[in-house]
Order: sequence, then structure tokens, then C-alpha cells
Amino acid sequence: MPETRCGIVVVGASAGGVEALLRFARACPGDFPVPILVVVHISAAGPSVLPQILTRAGALEAVHAEDGMEPSGGGFYIAPPDHHMRIRDGRIELDHGARENGHRPAIDPLFLSAADSHGPRAAGVVLSGTLDDGTVGLFRIGEAGGTTLVQDPVDAAYPAMPANAIAYARPDYVLTVEELVDALVGLTAEPDGRPPRAQVSVRDVQAPAPSAEQAQRGAVVPFSCPDCGGTLWERGAGGTISFRCRVGHAFTMHTLAARHVDGLERTLWSAYRALEERAALSRRIARQLADRGRDDSSKRFTRQAEAAARQAAELKVLLDTLEAAPDVGLEPVAEPRG
Repeated sequence: MPETRCGIVVVGASAGGVEALLRFARACPGDFPVPILVVVHISAAGPSVLPQILTRAGALEAVHAEDGMEPSGGGFYIAPPDHHMRIRDGRIELDHGARENGHRPAIDPLFLSAADSHGPRAAGVVLSGTLDDGTVGLFRIGEAGGTTLVQDPVDAAYPAMPANAIAYARPDYVLTVEELVDALVGLTAEPDGRPPRAQVSVRDVQAPAPSAEQAQRGAVVPFSCPDCGGTLWERGAGGTISFRCRVGHAFTMHTLAARHVDGLERTLWSAYRALEERAALSRRIARQLADRGRDDSSKRFTRQAEAAARQAAELKVLLDTLEAAPDVGLEPVAEPRG
């Protein structure tokens, strides 16, 4: 019997992803022949009941993946909370490695491992979500000869993650969830051949191996890791870029921009709080000095309180402006190519 065209399906989802996965599970036939490995951005706190939800929704069983498990046949293998999931040598690997794109589990580690382990027999699927986790991994699956599929942004509750994947990974299929399942059924049934794929320059992907001093592939950039403050290395992948620090925290360009905005807001809120506290403390001291008849000193602290209050008010206007601005990275910064 000839080898099937697709030997593994890897799926990534974020905001709105549970709804998309429910539709995916309902559409999957009971005889779907290959394992489906799934990463959804979920909180590390508390248990996940996603396997039970997907099992009840459709004909395939869903389980939390376990380290060393060998996935076989149809069924969903869900990354458990606070664990990255990878596939190597036919087995699932789980780890507590550094967060990537602000998440653990993250989508890119799974997709990159599928590209490495299964090459042209891997199929990657990006569903609803924000920002662009999974874009780099999906590009790598396509680069390895695998098949790339993306939920149509119009069909997604949160279209940004599919839109970014379309813009930079140039997927083979952009369809509704149910149509994606139909495409996967066809991929698992055909022994050879695949749709023609537009050629993507990969010169920027072939970065030299890192030296001991570099720690990561790519070029050092003058930005710091928002998680640990370390040096970042930049590496291209298709039409997008990614960043990784010495210890392994990784970010796509959209995620890095969003995380730096978050850091800026935290810093500004800390400054606002400090100014408000200084104004309150200066007023308190001014009253105590006035009660003791030290009017000159009391007036000096009153002026300090007024100055701090003015600065706090100006900073609050800036904070309100930042919070009212559109979210960074929710839309692709380039039009889809091809």
C-alpha cells in the first residue's frame, strides 16, 4: 500500500479557537486516519477540559498528550497547560521551555517540529486567534514540502492570526473550518502529488549556525527581550521576522511589538502611581507643617504636591490615549502575496 500523502496534522489556535476546534471536531469523520496534534493558547492555571469537549463534539477521541506518547491513527492530541508540545521521531515531547510569543504552549514549536520530523507529509492548520503565533512554523512546513491550511479570516471569530499566516506563509488552502477538514480528508487519502505552490525565497531563512557567543541564529538587534531583558537575535522567515533571546524566549515581530507596548504601559502606570503618591505625601506633610506653624516649609511642599499632580494629570492623558489606540499587531503589516 503506498504511503499516504499526509502523515500528521498539526493545528494551532488562540482566541476563538475553541469554537473553531468544536466545528473541526464535528466535521472530522470517525475514520480519519492520521493523528491531529493541537495547541491552543490556554492559561497555565487550572485544568483544561478541552479533550472532553472535543470528544463529546465529534466522532474522534481527544486526549491530553503525554511525554513519550506515540500518536497513531485518528484522534486529537491536545497540548496540556504550561507545556510546549513537539513531535520527534514519531513521539510526542512535552517540556516547560521558555515561553514563545508569550505563550506556553505555543504554536510555533509544534509546527517547527512537524516540519523537521515529517517534511512533505506534514499538514499545518492555523485557526482563529490574535497576533501571529504559528506564522513562522506554517511557513517552515510549506518550505519543507508540507501542506499549509488557514481558516478564512471572514470565518474566524478573531481573524488576525489567520490573516497574518496568509500574508506571510502563503498557504495552500484558505477555507472555512468545515472545508479545511474536507481538504485534510483528501490529503490523507491521496498517496502522492500536491497542489502547485508559489515559490518563496528562503535565502533569509538559511542563517548560519550560531557561534558559542551568539547563542542563537541570526543577527543581534538593539532590542531587549520583554521576558528576561536579554539580547535578542533576529531571523527572517518568508515575509516575516522572528526574534529569540539567549535563553529561548521567542517572539514574532507582531508579538514583540505588542509586548513592548505592554511594557511601556506598565512603566507609565508605575510613573503615574509614583507621581500620585508624591502629590499625596507632599500634601500630608504640608498640612502637618502648617499645623506646627512652619508656613514657609508648608508652602514648599504644597508647591511640590501641585507640580506632581500636574505631571500625573499629563501622564494620565497619555495613558488614556495609548489605551484608546488600536491594538498593536492585530492586523498584518503587509498585504497577502501571490
